[in-house]
Amino acid sequence: IIEACRELSVMVQEIWDKDINRLKPGTDYRISLQGKAGTVNADMNDASDGAGYPLFPFVDESIFKKESFLAFISLLDNNESDTGEPETVTPDEEAENHTFLDCTLRMIAHKNLEQLYCIWFELYARRGTSKPDSSGFEHVFVGETKEGRTVIGFQNWIQLYLQEKLGNID
Repeated sequence: IIEACRELSVMVQEIWDKDINRLKPGTDYRISLQGKAGTVNADMNDASDGAGYPLFPFVDESIFKKESFLAFISLLDNNESDTGEPETVTPDEEAENHTFLDCTLRMIAHKNLEQLYCIWFELYARRGTSKPDSSGFEHVFVGETKEGRTVIGFQNWIQLYLQEKLGNID
């Protein structure tokens, strides 16, 4: 397992190093760190977060016209965010997965594409469920909720920015 972790680290570093679309903080986007959200009990509906302004006061939206960003954004509606809800991957969604990998990962060794596809897009069943309801991509990039309330995966700035812009999160 240690060797597999090392190989994955090398692959991810290679992707990072060769990313020609990487954004520059302060030039392509600015963030406004403010008050931190406190702990919210599952039985409460407290939406206060201590931040009076958007997290993203500026994003150069011309970046979203780039092929890799367009391909990424097309993936954001392909998953059911609530864990425990079975996922169904349509042929169109599978094609979008491959388009995203093809346009963003042209620079890495082809042998790594299959491994990355499996890590990101193969569905798996979470503990307590029998049907596949999650993927690595969904958890990290799209965001997941548990029982429709608790956010358990939402670690991507593009999704965060788009949801903030739509008024779905604060």
